[in-house]
Amino acid sequence: MAKIAKLKVSIITATFNSERYLEETIHSVLAQKYSNIEYIIIDGGSTDNTLKIVEKYNDKIDKIVSESDNGIYDAFNKGVTLATGDIVYFINSDDYLVDENVISKVVNIFQEDNQIDIVYGNVLMSDEKNGCEHIVGNVITIDNLQHVLRACPHQAFFVKRRLFEQFGLFDMSYKICGDFDFLAKCFVDENIITSYINEKMAVFRLGGVSSNPANRKILIEEHNKVLNKYLKIPCSIENDSEDIYNLYRNWLDILLMKKQGISNCLKKYNIDKVAIFGTRITGHYLLADLTRENFNVVCFLDNNKNMQSQIVGGLNVYAPDDFFKNPGLVDAIILSIESSRDIEVKNDLVKLLKGQDIQIFSWKDLIKMSLER
Repeated sequence: MAKIAKLKVSIITATFNSERYLEETIHSVLAQKYSNIEYIIIDGGSTDNTLKIVEKYNDKIDKIVSESDNGIYDAFNKGVTLATGDIVYFINSDDYLVDENVISKVVNIFQEDNQIDIVYGNVLMSDEKNGCEHIVGNVITIDNLQHVLRACPHQAFFVKRRLFEQFGLFDMSYKICGDFDFLAKCFVDENIITSYINEKMAVFRLGGVSSNPANRKILIEEHNKVLNKYLKIPCSIENDSEDIYNLYRNWLDILLMKKQGISNCLKKYNIDKVAIFGTRITGHYLLADLTRENFNVVCFLDNNKNMQSQIVGGLNVYAPDDFFKNPGLVDAIILSIESSRDIEVKNDLVKLLKGQDIQIFSWKDLIKMSLER
């Protein structure tokens, strides 16, 4: 019997002045146990030590291009054009694969069913500046696409190269959501077969263009543009960037001018034991604020199954459904959700509590109450 040829995987890294983390990215690719990998680096004409780092691995990198470009999606498109693999994957120059077996696991799924077009999993989003980590990933549905920004980070996606022949290259009119645009058009096509792995694929370092708070307005506008394009939804996520900025500024004002945390206003409610809903950066801010004001923070709560059973800030993370089976564990829940979805989450929690005497506040409520005092 003839031996089945191994699928070739083309891994593309776009770089521009990437000297800080690039070597870690390269190491994570070269360390893969899977052998049939084509590694392509597309550089945008770096002026730092990026190219010197690339040259160190010249004999292990299959294709290197260094020239000026029109941004990351131009670089990605150049990589796709050069790629000869059956499967294409993009790993940014400040991100890295979580271990040496990622590619092997993904290829095994493709080879078990040659009808599969996309294999995807989870990404560990890491904010090294604040020491915060968050796992993102789930089965992608139309609802995910509508309501969750960065529901499908490209660091977790492996696609058949022929999809670029079918759907075309990345749309370079996008600054942030070109990858979301491509993946959305794949997921709304009922003929595209996908497979989700509930495992971490890569670490995505926050701090780049897509995660910079200054670009939140662009991110939301482009996200909504994609949804309108493929789902005919005019606006799924509200542009709340200015409101969020002002809330954080007010929080800082209270800390500096009043020399107290925003949670100080909870003391009039005779609250002691608190749970924080949400494990992203605002949840960490709340933990510091509540600790400063001597509240007993019992745990974090999160609907994200990937975060449940994790330890965040030294505290356990629980699923709300499980935690509230035992009444009396907390006096209050503080929501750390930035978007307007905190209203929806609050309503869901009220139903879940079934009359338990637990008060619910959002971090926005605390700021407003603190300003009124």
